[in-house]
Amino acid sequence: MKIVYFTRDLLFPSKAQHAARMGGVTLQLVGSPQQCADAVDDDTHRVVVDLGSTSEPLADLAAALLAKKPELDLIAYGPHVQTDRLADAKSAGFRTMSNGQVHSGMNVVFGE
Repeated sequence: MKIVYFTRDLLFPSKAQHAARMGGVTLQLVGSPQQCADAVDDDTHRVVVDLGSTSEPLADLAAALLAKKPELDLIAYGPHVQTDRLADAKSAGFRTMSNGQVHSGMNVVFGE
């Protein structure tokens, strides 16, 4: 099982890597929408997008990801105060979470 994680954060990915290792999941870090889409393969079951890492239209990213693998679980997260950005992600087909929800549910997000 593999999760593709699109983020440019420098600190949080080490915690996500630990959660993935503990759950027996391969975590592939990417830093752009193109790398994100390119990383999806037959082993990928989830894509996690840090909304603070992209200003690209999320509908375009979701379309590219789902074109490669329609059954992907898409999660986007960001600050709870960025309601418009979270709503855009939800409209594009992502399950949305706040930063706090991802941090507290790290083993579920990255370890399953």
